[in-house]
Amino acid sequence: MDRQKVINKSTRGLAIVLGTTGVQYVIALAIQMVLARLLEPENFGAFAFANIVVMFFATLTSLHGEKFLIKEKDDLQSKLNNIFTLELTLSGIFIVLILWVAPYLLNFLGKPEITTLVQFLIFALFYGPLSRPKCLFEKELSFWKARFPSLCAQVISGVCAITLAYMGYGVWSLIASHLIFSVSEIIIIWAISPYRPHFCWDPKIIRDVAGYGMPLLGSSFLIFLYWNVDYYIVGDLLGPQQLGYYWFAFQTTHFFLKLRSAIFSVVYPAFTKIGNSEDIKYGFEKLTKITAVFYMIPTTFILMMGEEIITFLFGAKWIPATTPFQILMVLTTLKAVTAYWDPIILYKGKTKIQFYMTIYGACSVSLLVYVGTLYHGIIGAATGILLAHIIGITIMGILVNKYVMSLSFKHLLKPALHYSILIYTLYFLKNVQAVSTSILFIALFAGCSLITFLHMSDYFKTAFLKNVLSREGI
Repeated sequence: MDRQKVINKSTRGLAIVLGTTGVQYVIALAIQMVLARLLEPENFGAFAFANIVVMFFATLTSLHGEKFLIKEKDDLQSKLNNIFTLELTLSGIFIVLILWVAPYLLNFLGKPEITTLVQFLIFALFYGPLSRPKCLFEKELSFWKARFPSLCAQVISGVCAITLAYMGYGVWSLIASHLIFSVSEIIIIWAISPYRPHFCWDPKIIRDVAGYGMPLLGSSFLIFLYWNVDYYIVGDLLGPQQLGYYWFAFQTTHFFLKLRSAIFSVVYPAFTKIGNSEDIKYGFEKLTKITAVFYMIPTTFILMMGEEIITFLFGAKWIPATTPFQILMVLTTLKAVTAYWDPIILYKGKTKIQFYMTIYGACSVSLLVYVGTLYHGIIGAATGILLAHIIGITIMGILVNKYVMSLSFKHLLKPALHYSILIYTLYFLKNVQAVSTSILFIALFAGCSLITFLHMSDYFKTAFLKNVLSREGI
């Protein structure tokens, strides 16, 4: 595909992805709002722990075949067949294994009451291999077809979850929603896919997939520990209710990361097709600035009006989740802004850096979250994971600049300074001058609008998204 076609399809794809992700976010938030009022924190806590167990094994069944296929140039159908066969086989093996060992494992973990939940939820392991045809759409930059199935599945699963919760099924409404989402998306993907994979075993392709995917599998396993060990620690030390508050705060703030994942699904294929390091560097700098400016809008609102937002959207029973909610929103913004390292690392084939960093992450999060939870409960847990991430992105920046590509975040200094001034001013108005909630909201809206205009007006005037990809002589 020539460069201009890549530019045009990437631009249209990004618009489609942003639009569908926005719709999905609104739907997900609406579903969460309803479920938060119908279910108790303990229900979310039980689901969170069961999901941890299942996701632990999910990381061992995925060799990230979709990433391998996106970077390949030929014989795609044969490679997809082998990826499908390998990952489906692994999933089947682990499902049978967990159905057998779950009672013993959960008794060992001190959670025998969620054994049945895990045994039902484990069938979600089939989602990975059965959804692999979607990567064909992403490879060809057909992002509407790639995103449409998950949008439909979210509506279907959300309606089912709310119905079951209203009927009094408690935690089972969350389990059913998770499984229904997977089944619905898979059915739609296979219905619209131009090619449906079948069983095939070519030792050479399997070796190539395993060679590419094993470092990523190792990284994914450690990332799982990195981002889920906090749930285990909170649940073990504080019980299901506090885990419910913490899980709810984490999941609600990380809804915003759906946008990051959506952009990644466009950026990585586009980078692999353009292949020019200077273009990639230029795009990295501009995309990080756009992300920082826009993510700081909800972050600023949540920092200043966290309790009011929690109460309005989810009900007063979730007020104990307010401070973790605020801390984890800062974490979400940091993760979003630094996300564009990942497609560059994958494009350059330096996946071992991710592996080494996740070793650090698994160790640092375990230590800092345990200490924080022990002394300060769920607030300490949220603070620990934020501190671990701040240290981690500092180390990651050094490694990326040394071994991958020279990248800088200096362009973020001005928006960071402007938002810092806004937050300090609003804090003064709220806590010293004791202004009303309505005045504080107006000041928040005006301040965020002004900062966004200052930093984004040039991009809007020059059709920035296309310029990032099409600028000549960069």
